[in-house]
Amino acid sequence: MSAIAGRAARLALVTAALWALAGAESPGALGATSAPPPPADVPAEEITRSVRPLDAAGSVLTIDPADSVLPLVTEERSGDRVTVTISADVLFAFDSDDLTEAARTEIATLAGRVGPATRTVTVLGHTDSLGTPAYNVILSQRRANAVADLLRPAVPSGTRVSATGRGGADPVAPNTRPDGSDDAAGRALNRRVQISFLAS
Repeated sequence: MSAIAGRAARLALVTAALWALAGAESPGALGATSAPPPPADVPAEEITRSVRPLDAAGSVLTIDPADSVLPLVTEERSGDRVTVTISADVLFAFDSDDLTEAARTEIATLAGRVGPATRTVTVLGHTDSLGTPAYNVILSQRRANAVADLLRPAVPSGTRVSATGRGGADPVAPNTRPDGSDDAAGRALNRRVQISFLAS
């Protein structure tokens, strides 16, 4: 017996053994010489009934970018007094009171708007609710001081610049959702510095 014939015989034995383990007769015993025939064609109407239409309009959510972007600088007027609120995320790195370059530019612009009749520029620092209340008051005071220190030499002579850290005492948005989970967008709004002055 040649080597090829020997291999073929061994392969036939292995195949028969596998069929026996599977609990079936060997294909040869069943007279099978090829793969089973493919199933009959499915009528077109059955295919049509099995296809379900998708409501693409109901599956796509529209997003208004205005609702997705948090304001970084906002301004309110009450008579001649202006209050500018700047996101602390623009002014400072995380957990820091070091002013960014963007902050220095924004504060220099604000200093130029302070009128000569202004007696006091008020700077209020605010944090979100992360961390202890005592630490947040300290951080917000350091941040308010940093902004005030930059304003003092730039505002009209004789103008007093006060700085107060309020910590998380005056939130403008929820820090948590009703279910108690974190509200990151709300906390971002609460991290801010407010600068109030008489406009020139």
